[in-house]
Amino acid sequence: MNIQGAGGFLPVSLCMIVKDEEQMLEACLRSALPYVSEIVIADTGSTDGTIAIAKRYGAKVVRTAWKDDFSAARNQALAAASQPWLLVLDADERLEPLPLERWSKLLADRLRSGYYVRIISYIERLGNGEGTVSDLACRLFRNDPRIRFAGAIHEEAATSIIRHYGENAIGFAEAMMLHEGYRPERLSERKKRERNGRIIDAALRHNPDAPSLRYAKGTEYFTYGEWGMAAAWLEPLACELPPDEARTSDVVLKLSHALRAFGRLQEAECWAERGWREKGFADFPDLYEAQAQAMLEGDRADEAAAAYARALEVGMAPLRYTSAPGAGSYRTRCAAGFAEERRYRWQEAANGYAEALQLRPNYWPAWERLLLLGALDAQLRPLGEEAFARFVQSNSGRTGKDGIAESEPLFHLIADAGLELLPSVERIGFAAIGVQRERLLLWRGLRLVQRGDAEAGRALWKQLAEAGGSGRLQREAAAYLAALELRETGGASIEGAARPDEAASRALAEQALLRASAAGLAPAAFARTLLRVRAWPAWQALLAAAPAHEAAAAHALPPLQWCALLAADVPAVSSAYAAQLLRSAAPEPAAPALLAAGAIAAAAGEWPAAAERFAAARDAGPRPWQARAAAAGLAASFAARARMAAAAPAAPELISERELLLRVTSSLYNL
Repeated sequence: MNIQGAGGFLPVSLCMIVKDEEQMLEACLRSALPYVSEIVIADTGSTDGTIAIAKRYGAKVVRTAWKDDFSAARNQALAAASQPWLLVLDADERLEPLPLERWSKLLADRLRSGYYVRIISYIERLGNGEGTVSDLACRLFRNDPRIRFAGAIHEEAATSIIRHYGENAIGFAEAMMLHEGYRPERLSERKKRERNGRIIDAALRHNPDAPSLRYAKGTEYFTYGEWGMAAAWLEPLACELPPDEARTSDVVLKLSHALRAFGRLQEAECWAERGWREKGFADFPDLYEAQAQAMLEGDRADEAAAAYARALEVGMAPLRYTSAPGAGSYRTRCAAGFAEERRYRWQEAANGYAEALQLRPNYWPAWERLLLLGALDAQLRPLGEEAFARFVQSNSGRTGKDGIAESEPLFHLIADAGLELLPSVERIGFAAIGVQRERLLLWRGLRLVQRGDAEAGRALWKQLAEAGGSGRLQREAAAYLAALELRETGGASIEGAARPDEAASRALAEQALLRASAAGLAPAAFARTLLRVRAWPAWQALLAAAPAHEAAAAHALPPLQWCALLAADVPAVSSAYAAQLLRSAAPEPAAPALLAAGAIAAAAGEWPAAAERFAAARDAGPRPWQARAAAAGLAASFAARARMAAAAPAAPELISERELLLRVTSSLYNL
């Protein structure tokens, strides 16, 4: 099929360089198609279906040899373009929709020779919040032979525009791009590290003092989590670069994060403060966040809360900064909520998460923490109900893929915790937020199973699985049906059932591994499905039999499934899981494993075992907040044992008893 692309009427040429991008290219071209009249692709040696995809979209393909120089390749694409304006994208980027009249207004401005475009890059999470960072790059500019890219790597075109037309010739466009290239799987798949390192090192040999190349080197180390090396390259730059240099704020921010991750907390805090206090970046909320994160790591939650408050006073970062989405707004409010958790101010923490969701109803980190607190303290659940009502209202007009994209992550979180946690999910209904009929069958089936009506849930899943096709929904339904069968095989609906004998456990584990394989799921992923249908013995057996390379992932419960386990009345399974946790951490279990095992024993009322494990956690060199949780566990254990032994009326419950599971869980799961 030949797609008549270059489908827009705007006088814009899309210019790209590619190599072996058949998995990403089509989505990129589709996103840009309404806004360009020409597509020019410089191919540097593809051996897959990249060129065929490009030609289907009517692209002009320019074949060029790769010479370890991004600017050279990009400039070849620019030279082959014929439209008055040029838009530059990479295959792993997507152009977000923008009304054509806004594009037309940008292109009609005779005072502008180019525009900065905001790029949202998905990255591996460091610290709190979602794994994205926002940056600006000049990606839309006039087709002018004087405007060209420069730099073998981290190439940019803004310098040439400023040189010939002045700084005011570059404006800020409303257009936004989403970038997938920094996801860990993408980095390893494309062998970017080896390629980028080779290019940067070659350039440094010719120009070792160039700030742009030293910044590129430090950024590479930062991207791959080599924090010490990142700091070693970035710190001299932070000292040398003037505040008005475009990259200085980002150098300081990256340096603070790298130092914190490397354990040099005082220096991390100092550099963040120097950035906003001395270098003129007082309107950069990310620096206050970085300072707060270093303070939290240093167990100074009160000061961290004050730093987050300063970030909120500053508000969202001006466009000139490389900022995390939501810094100074919903992201910071969520982080401030976590600081309140460290202060054991649970209501204030829940309020912070709810406020973050008022600003952005689909901010999943805030949802996870709010649901976590509600799962462990019923008094905090009304905030979750209110947040869900706002979520429904904000998504009521979305249907189809938009509705699924906005609602799916939330329902996965609720399903992990237990759909009964938010009764309004059933009252308002999944359909209210645009969930398609087939997916409704999946979620309603799970709701029925979690309420105890396994047969009704099974009927819905069978209806979906037998609907034909081999799509994702059918595979999920089949996995849930398999998990439900294992629940019945293993007697998971029991309350306080005896521990299965060894032979029965092995047989159950073999069945679980076979069902996981048939569903195309790794043991860790199938374990999550088993937990959702409350197939506790099958889950336990699967953990015991998971292959060595899967064991760690299988034992690492997501936060909300951890809460579900604590609430479950399955003492035999809980005790066996705690024992497995300690065995997996042998020979010397670390404080987190001991804390978790103590919490499981406490939830089951096994106070002697809880006291022993909390004492061991206290002596295992825990972080300060984990040490406090262990101390609370010891106090609660002793109080509970004393109360059980006393013949007199029960003494008032200690705060440490009432908040024990909150304190332990908060210390185990960071934001």
